[in-house]
Amino acid sequence: MLSNSNKMQTPESSYWYALRVKARSEKWVQDRLEKLGIFSYVPINEYTRMYARKIRKVAKPLITGYVFVFSNQKRFSDIFQIPYTGKFISEFGIPAIIPVSEIELLKRITGEVIGQFELSDSYAVGDMVEVISGNLAGIKARVLDIKGKKRIIVSLDSIAMGLEIHVDPSHVQKVLT
Repeated sequence: MLSNSNKMQTPESSYWYALRVKARSEKWVQDRLEKLGIFSYVPINEYTRMYARKIRKVAKPLITGYVFVFSNQKRFSDIFQIPYTGKFISEFGIPAIIPVSEIELLKRITGEVIGQFELSDSYAVGDMVEVISGNLAGIKARVLDIKGKKRIIVSLDSIAMGLEIHVDPSHVQKVLT
């Protein structure tokens, strides 16, 4: 997860860092960072909880006690002025850079759409596509049919079965061969 070896950090360069914060204050710290103009990300896991008399949607941080911050080193002093913030995760005393691919992975895990892909003429029956979001993220499949602009039907070759699933076109991207 941590990566300092192949990037030279300069005070002006912005990277993703993992900031330790007080538990249960992740959203509050994120709000304060946004007010300072510092982009941050807290992966939120939403689920439904059933109580005796009601059903409630609950949203909790996927990783308790951390806020991911996209900043440069010049803004670190501003970040540490916010209450409930701790230290950045570091390697050998240097704040560790979190690769963008890992931030995107967290977005996929929480069900956030990384990018929107329009269904266009570039999709055709027989094309190989990869599911990029949702429960089937990462699975490669073959387009069997196109049902308007809202659905495509894909076949999963990876499980060696004739399973057909309906997928929203914004959740797939064409695999280049």
